[in-house]
Amino acid sequence: MQGSVKTAGRVLLTGALAALAGCGGGDIPEVESTYVRLQEIRHYSVNTSGVQTQLWRQHFSYLDKSTPDKMVYYNGKGADAAWNTADDSVAYYVACAYSGKAATAPLDLESEIANGLDYVYSNYGADMTGLDRASLARSCAVNYNGQGALVMKVYKDPGADAKWQSADDVQLLGVNWQQPGTAGDSSVAVSAPGIAGSGTATTAHYYYSASGGAVRYLVRQTYYKRYEFDTANRPTRISSYTYIGVPTAPWGGTQASHVRQEYTDYEYGPADLVKCRRDLMGNPVEAVRDAFVDGLLNERQYFDAGLDGTPCTGDDAVTAVEKFVFEKI
Repeated sequence: MQGSVKTAGRVLLTGALAALAGCGGGDIPEVESTYVRLQEIRHYSVNTSGVQTQLWRQHFSYLDKSTPDKMVYYNGKGADAAWNTADDSVAYYVACAYSGKAATAPLDLESEIANGLDYVYSNYGADMTGLDRASLARSCAVNYNGQGALVMKVYKDPGADAKWQSADDVQLLGVNWQQPGTAGDSSVAVSAPGIAGSGTATTAHYYYSASGGAVRYLVRQTYYKRYEFDTANRPTRISSYTYIGVPTAPWGGTQASHVRQEYTDYEYGPADLVKCRRDLMGNPVEAVRDAFVDGLLNERQYFDAGLDGTPCTGDDAVTAVEKFVFEKI
């Protein structure tokens, strides 16, 4: 298996990562989805003996070939004590609705939505218990097909009839992403009708050089992300910076006064992608490996720091796995 080797029950991170002086992270390479689409993501914990235990799954349904309709998040086996069956227990689900066409494709839609969710996770954390943030952010962003607006409605309670996806389901959140008419600007408005007194918060983002180029920026007030790409238009490094002031166009790029908070580098192999995230001091924090089969993301592996206590080195071992299930249409 490219990039890893199993030794004494531990799947170790080697191969592409071992050659890195500094590691990084990034996005899934773009995949042609005309005839296949993502059906499920299944998450497993992995113990020191390499035994995998399923913890949850996300199931995606679609309005057409590539436009998501709903994402249902299951967190239990149900009465039959078997995963991936009809009676798995629902934790929450997200309904997706789109409109318009984007003038410029989002640089990182999942990241934008995650940033917009800062409002509720920071101020109403107890109400967000049980909603995995990364899974929530990507609920409608997977296979996003170019619309200029996205509305997500998050339901966490089946209502009085105790039946999910029925008329009396209780909505917890509303997430509204849109490009307001310019070539690159966008905003994420998050409301929380299911959280008393929460109101609405809007996060503005500004795209610069979003249509192409070796370096592009996703900017909001006080911080931004810098994206570096190779000649195949694949990200090689994503860095997060803070700065003082208000963003203006044209964006002047990274300045000496800006402070890099963290960065992630991508290292590509023939059938995998190794990502290592580092903190503001350049110290490795986390390693993630994506493995591809026939050009489709098959498995995402999350690693610990290994026996040497340092992430992104050859002795790191897998602690969690996400498995991606596609369907032909």
